[in-house]
Amino acid sequence: AAFAAFTAALLISQYYRTAMALMAPVLADEMGLTADRLGILAATYFLSFAAMQLPVGMLLDRFGPRRTAASLMAVAVAGCAAFAFASGFPALLLGQVLIGAGTAAGFTGGIVICARWFSARRAASMTGLMLGLGNLGGIVAATPLALALGSWGWRATTLAMGGAILAVAAVILAVVRDAPPGHPARTRKPEALRQILTGLGQVLRTAEVWRLMALAFVGFASVMVVRGLWGGPYLIDVHGLDPVASGNILLAMSLGVIAGAIGYGLLEQPFDRRRDIALAGGGILALAFGALAMWPQPPLWLVTGAFMVIGACGQTYVIILAHGRANFADRLVGRAVTTLNMAAFLGTATLQATSGWIVRGFQLPDGHIPEQGYRWLYAFLALTVLLALAVYSTSKEARPSEDATRPRIG
Repeated sequence: AAFAAFTAALLISQYYRTAMALMAPVLADEMGLTADRLGILAATYFLSFAAMQLPVGMLLDRFGPRRTAASLMAVAVAGCAAFAFASGFPALLLGQVLIGAGTAAGFTGGIVICARWFSARRAASMTGLMLGLGNLGGIVAATPLALALGSWGWRATTLAMGGAILAVAAVILAVVRDAPPGHPARTRKPEALRQILTGLGQVLRTAEVWRLMALAFVGFASVMVVRGLWGGPYLIDVHGLDPVASGNILLAMSLGVIAGAIGYGLLEQPFDRRRDIALAGGGILALAFGALAMWPQPPLWLVTGAFMVIGACGQTYVIILAHGRANFADRLVGRAVTTLNMAAFLGTATLQATSGWIVRGFQLPDGHIPEQGYRWLYAFLALTVLLALAVYSTSKEARPSEDATRPRIG
């Protein structure tokens, strides 16, 4: 029940991570937003989400996933209202800030649930399954969102999502239990503020965490630059597709994301590797971006395939979280995974804002963005992924077969 409830919370979070790809053209037309403002608007959600990760980690370890996630989701509902009734850019930004903060405990709370309710050998695969199922939110933010925007408009659609968030928060309060009977978390004395901060310091002083953060900062972020912002405008500007047709291709990319999230979680046990799997997937990710950067006017089938590969291989996120979690005791799991999650969302905010500045440099007076602007963007993403892989390659392998005997921090 806890797994299902947090999967629903993650689905909503994934929806907001990608919805701007189809909402961007609508907001540009109706609200007169330029490319750089669209980049900032998309980045604001991720920046707010990232800023909440360290506080969320401390809250998860202190109060548990149930109370932390449900309380924050009320903030997201207020953000939906602010966004839906916005009359200008500042109000849209406020809505994004509140929605980002309010959905910040969905996935990390789910990771804690998986770590406590499933064995060490199953935790990574269940986390991958949760992420894969949660990525159905990306499918909702593809063709269904395009149809909703055409039928209801972006304001009513946003209000409907606010209602969905409220319903999921109620389910979490009703059915979730933070740990199974007999788990140490049920009897462990709650930490005082000083102990909470000391535990966070233990995580941040671990050199290995910073090596993992390099790929966490870039892998997921590079996918979100395409799926969460520029994929829709690229398909419309360069390939002449309408919003529904572009939504269908983004839906295919979301299927790749789901396959990658589940696949990475399933690969670590048979190969008994984490770092090497992430390095291989990240290398393919860089190659896919490079192909889009180098190939002028690529056929639509190639673009669709490249988008699906990017979506799948970019889910190194799953392995990175398992890699990091394996190094820490249960009492620090919340702080460890939210530190890595913070890097992922801070990276997404940074790359989305940067992508807006790159694309704006090529934007024509009529608002159209030529293919050259997008090709430079893909080249930038390929190079960024390669640099992150170089840093991550210096980390130590964490074999799943050694999880039971590995000394843990904390």
